[in-house]
Amino acid sequence: KIIDYPCNILYPASFYKDATTVTLPGTQYQTKEGNIDTNTLPMATYATGEGKMPKLHHLTGILHLQLRAESTTRNNKIRLIEFWGASNEQVSGDFAIDYTTASLTPASNKKSARKVSVVLTSELSVDKVTNVFIVVPAQEYKSGFTVRVVNEVGHYLDVTKKSALSIADGTILKMPEFSYIPTGTLIGVEIPNGQ
Repeated sequence: KIIDYPCNILYPASFYKDATTVTLPGTQYQTKEGNIDTNTLPMATYATGEGKMPKLHHLTGILHLQLRAESTTRNNKIRLIEFWGASNEQVSGDFAIDYTTASLTPASNKKSARKVSVVLTSELSVDKVTNVFIVVPAQEYKSGFTVRVVNEVGHYLDVTKKSALSIADGTILKMPEFSYIPTGTLIGVEIPNGQ
């Protein structure tokens, strides 16, 4: 006998912290344009062993961004995209997990857990859309959210959704296309290396 039922199942095991806690990474990596970091897609279920194959359920949703360069005269080499909820929703770090409902409950008060970053190497084009995917906890973002697009020298554009929005588990929410027109500069920005 390999498994003792009933049991909790979490895949992949790298998200496991303890019997009631999972940890979502604060940094994701997009190694190729349009790829989703598979190390950020946790699934879970509660298995009773009553003759049925357990069915895993996603714990996160995916925000699909479509970016385009507005001009060829500026630096369009994007290195970092950050996401945070306008009501300070937790989006990374430790979450309590309920295996029977395959759901997460925020369990961290750390400021760093309110943001998730995608490290990438993408040169935006005027002629072609660049697709970026950000994996975030399935939940309602009560006052919307902000996405910050940062180029290699720290110039950034903040794009904000100001109304409530739910991101459901196992779904991809495609946002309208937007152009990268930097409005600010981060001084001393440190962008992590890709994997």
